[in-house]
Amino acid sequence: MSKSSIVPMRRRMLLGLLGLALAAPSQAGLTNLVNQVTGSADGGRLAVVLVDVSSSVGAEDWRLYEQAFSELLASSRSGDRVVLAAVGSTPGSRFLVHADRTMARVNRRLEDEATLKRARAALSEDFQALRAKSSVPAKATYLLDAIGATESLFEQGRRVKQRTVLVVLSDMVEESPVANFARVSIDDGYIKQLIDTRRAQKLLPNLQGVGVHAVGASGNTAQHMAALKTLWTQYFSAANAQLLHYARSLPKI
Repeated sequence: MSKSSIVPMRRRMLLGLLGLALAAPSQAGLTNLVNQVTGSADGGRLAVVLVDVSSSVGAEDWRLYEQAFSELLASSRSGDRVVLAAVGSTPGSRFLVHADRTMARVNRRLEDEATLKRARAALSEDFQALRAKSSVPAKATYLLDAIGATESLFEQGRRVKQRTVLVVLSDMVEESPVANFARVSIDDGYIKQLIDTRRAQKLLPNLQGVGVHAVGASGNTAQHMAALKTLWTQYFSAANAQLLHYARSLPKI
């Protein structure tokens, strides 16, 4: 296509968009029209937050988890969805979401800002309620099952074109009948066997496009922590996700 034909085409698009804008009954209608014509619709972000409530979590860990969750809420915008769930003695077959809130967007600034403020406050209360509910620590850590249970949530996010993020607030040490990372020697052979077994059992989730942030990662020793990071890097890669942050520090989400 020649440059001379591109310019009139752009002019016609702009004139058509202007005509639609003049006919739009509201700012919300105008914004939606622009998004439809330009293909720039923003589905927002889906953040699934898994919180380790096992006996290995101490007061210092909870402070770190609370900081990370507060940072996540501060970065939330209208249109985002936040799902909060505990990781403990519950296997994947009995996985339950503790809170699921969407910052509804109507594309009217004052209304959206008020809705966002209310949602952030409600989610802060949800987090404190989850912590209070977990005052008696769980005796197991079904991390693999909890991560697997998020698959359907992220499928929902992809369908509405949301950016998908998984935040795991945990030491990342699975301790359950499924596996016990605290007691096994973690090497390439063990990692491969774990992934192959989960895949064969159809328990390896498809987390396509998900960015993963592990906050509070730890280990028995520095070598153990490094081995766990390798394990989770490979596990999430096999699940079509990407481990972006793995440390006892706050990520930029």
